[in-house]
Amino acid sequence: MTIYQWNVFLAVAEQKSFVRAAQVLNVTQSAVSHTIAKMEEEYGYPFFIRNKNNVELTSSGSRCHWAGIGSQKDMAKVFLGK
Repeated sequence: MTIYQWNVFLAVAEQKSFVRAAQVLNVTQSAVSHTIAKMEEEYGYPFFIRNKNNVELTSSGSRCHWAGIGSQKDMAKVFLGK
């Protein structure tokens, strides 16, 4: 997973919307959709349940989200000395 893919994943997870994630990232909704689809294909399971008005993390997506959040906090401690 690239840093760009991770940022897209986090934005979708936090915004619960591909459109809002695209706005936050200043990219097109299509770019967000393609990035998530490529990740899901690469890892072999869906990260999100797509509903009419929003998206929700699947159990696999939720595990990935929390593991990544923990990793980010650990990296911040190393780089910021906190």
